[in-house]
Amino acid sequence: MKTVLKVVGSVLGACGFAGLWVGPAIAGLEDTRLLSRNANGSFLAICVNGETETVTTFDIRQNSVCDGDTQGSEPDGEPVASTFTCTGSEFSDRFYITRIDNDERLGDVVSLATCRQLIADANEALICTGSEFSDRFYITKIEDGERLGENLQMSTCRQLVKEQEGDFICAGSEFSDRFYMTRISSGQRFGEVLSLATCQQMINDIRPFPDSI
Repeated sequence: MKTVLKVVGSVLGACGFAGLWVGPAIAGLEDTRLLSRNANGSFLAICVNGETETVTTFDIRQNSVCDGDTQGSEPDGEPVASTFTCTGSEFSDRFYITRIDNDERLGDVVSLATCRQLIADANEALICTGSEFSDRFYITKIEDGERLGENLQMSTCRQLVKEQEGDFICAGSEFSDRFYMTRISSGQRFGEVLSLATCQQMINDIRPFPDSI
């Protein structure tokens, strides 16, 4: 089963890929134009129809690449509401996470490799945006671009987004270690300030999540 976000569109702005160009001679991958290995061991697949998706070696062995399955393993089984691509300049390696439907940029400048990784890490609700050069990133709602909490290091932001389940996340400032249990849909904070470790534990304690609090 596909395990990560599926996005639509192509990488713009003279973005090159170091990957394997796939021809129809490779069984099961006749709808795949390019496979590019990601740093985490997954693969970015560019399909003949222009769609892109991130897949695992299991997906490749099962011939489950560019097969039209847009659901993946997202928590609610629904396709991602908004999709992104990377736009920018290859020569200066300055890129932006860009919303495909309206060309809106989310966050500041990052490298191409980081831009692709942040899109791959995103889920149906959240993505990390920010500046790679100052290493200041924000948990950002895909629906409207709203930031939850304050600035984090990229590694912490990525971890929180990848581990997020339900409608709650720990949002705050990593540098002061001040976090709040936060409802994603409304941005509402619950309780007082917590350390990140305690906040994560409190969210774990309330799973499975109730419909309302």
